[in-house]
Amino acid sequence: MKLLLIDNRVQDVTFVTNNLLSEVYSIVFDFNNDTFESLIEKISQNNYKKFDSVGIFQENFETSEYQILNSFEKSILFGVEIADPTLDSWKEYIQLIKYLKYNLEINNIDLMGCNIGSSQDWKYIEKYLENTFNININSSIDITGQGGNWILEEGNLDLVGSYFIENIKSYGWSLGQNASNTYVITKDNKLYGTGKNVGEYPFYISLSSFSKVLNIIGNILKISCGSNHTAMILSDGSLWTTGSNSSGQLGTGNTINSTYFVKVYTPSDGITVTSVSCSSSNTAIILSDGSLWTTGYNSTGQLGRGNTTNSTSFVKVYTPSDGITVTSVSCGYSHTAMILSDGSLWTTGDNSTGQLGTGNITSTTSFIKVYTPLNEITVTSVSCGSYHTAMILSDGSLWTTGSNSSGQLGRGNTTNSTSFVRVYDITGTEFISNTMILSDQKTLTITIPVTGNFNILPVTGNFNISNKTYLTNIIIDLSSAITNTNVIGGFTYSSSNPLIVSISGSTATINGAKPDGVTIIATPINTTNYIGTLTTTFNINKAIPTIITSLDISTEKIYGDMPFTINFPVSNNIESTWSLSSSNTSVATIDSNIITIIKDGITYITATQIESTNFVSFTTPQVQLVINKCTSNNPLVLQTTEQLLYTIQNTTAAYINISQNITNISKLTNNARNKRSILIKSINKTIKIRL
Repeated sequence: MKLLLIDNRVQDVTFVTNNLLSEVYSIVFDFNNDTFESLIEKISQNNYKKFDSVGIFQENFETSEYQILNSFEKSILFGVEIADPTLDSWKEYIQLIKYLKYNLEINNIDLMGCNIGSSQDWKYIEKYLENTFNININSSIDITGQGGNWILEEGNLDLVGSYFIENIKSYGWSLGQNASNTYVITKDNKLYGTGKNVGEYPFYISLSSFSKVLNIIGNILKISCGSNHTAMILSDGSLWTTGSNSSGQLGTGNTINSTYFVKVYTPSDGITVTSVSCSSSNTAIILSDGSLWTTGYNSTGQLGRGNTTNSTSFVKVYTPSDGITVTSVSCGYSHTAMILSDGSLWTTGDNSTGQLGTGNITSTTSFIKVYTPLNEITVTSVSCGSYHTAMILSDGSLWTTGSNSSGQLGRGNTTNSTSFVRVYDITGTEFISNTMILSDQKTLTITIPVTGNFNILPVTGNFNISNKTYLTNIIIDLSSAITNTNVIGGFTYSSSNPLIVSISGSTATINGAKPDGVTIIATPINTTNYIGTLTTTFNINKAIPTIITSLDISTEKIYGDMPFTINFPVSNNIESTWSLSSSNTSVATIDSNIITIIKDGITYITATQIESTNFVSFTTPQVQLVINKCTSNNPLVLQTTEQLLYTIQNTTAAYINISQNITNISKLTNNARNKRSILIKSINKTIKIRL
């Protein structure tokens, strides 16, 4: 069993309630007069104790605040994640959710409102409620519904067969208008037209009031008007056209005008027409298989066929590939735009005023991609005027390009544009307009809600660079460090310390260490439409030196050897000096890089490079130095007088070999006379003496 709560302000409430499934219990609440208590009382009057799910069917044109009942406090909607992250202003709405969850044991809620599921603000609210109450919330994600027909939108669960019977598809109304005529489809699917009537005498008489179109049998789903022709889709998926056919725009296979609707496409193998767009003298349709077909005038390639030859019959110009289909099409005076299911935008035809959005004024006869989804932001809607184009992105922003002679781009000037420029943004809330977009084939007039920022937008996005280490990953791609930004067109970058981090284009190079941080500033290239910057600060840690030449030392010496010099190690740190140390100073001491032997034993020599601007301090592995005893089998060999003198004065070595190069023995012995006696056998050869 399902519960459906219907706002009494919804158009044709009776029609909605008359087309419910038998297992759906509906309550029409009075927005202006009901309170929480009276609504609960209405719900409690049912004979069912438990519902599988509840649907809330309500208009939702407001984008800044929300109320399910007028008696409720106005809940913050616009920017809710920042302005009211814990939904304090939603306490009465949350009270209703609690009642549905805990009293009626409802675990699924279906929000039947226009484009809720695409709103960043509604997404936040849905997620918050889902996590808080362990419930599932469904909502629509597009704006395909016309005149209130949003209950059938993409992203909702299949409401036909869940809440409604098949006849609900005829709910609502739609309006078609061009420069010369207007059509209205009533809720009972009757078609009325007024304005200029093109045809052969006596059927070309124009009308000043609405007159019923007589030859239509079946429900009308959609209608589109060109300058002097009209096309409509019936509920069986067939396509009908009428009016001027001078260029083959009716798709009848000839150029004969028609004063009544003629069927030009009959569904085959279940493939129906789902969308139609008429321009001045050409027509485009989308079939249910996702293909795009065009016919009519093609002087500038607006049919997208790769040539400029007119066509009197519909020709396929896009075939779905890899599951990517056409979801929307719009025709301008001599150009065409289509949206693919991957969210990209493609244009073709005349580009004399930049209406294709290619960045130049070169026309094309085949569709070319002019927008690729960035950070999951896709194109959701497109509309072509005579010589300009407007598109809506999934972040709710509006972008325009092309002719701006009358200010139709909404940029605050009359300068044409060859690229799409953002002219409206509501900073996180989806674009929802309860106004009508009209095209008179000359200019496009758009009425937009007054909330939001026009023309100049604050920069949003994430700019993150992780901490680095000098000499490791010194090249940084700055553009890839920016995510989820609303800026299109790129950034320029600057460094708070160009000596440490230099920047060329979007590439940063680390030239040194900066442990206390360097800040990079990203400024939009397009300063006309964006204000503000993105910044990131990251630390650059000092590097660990890399040894090029290790500590060089003889690992064994004999007690009695003279002091000796060793070479310092060599590293890539040329900024600081080395120091040496001995682990056992009773065996050997070190002064700078000179080692003095004190006695026999073992010590360990290490070299340390002190911390510098770009490097941390570093100590080499220990090198063992062994000082052996002086014995008869391992005597000191003295080569110079200085060595002998040093030995006699500073050691107690037992055995010494004296080289024949040593002279002036008497002097040496006199110097050592007070220390010990020396036995000299010969002066002309190496002799052994005992101290």
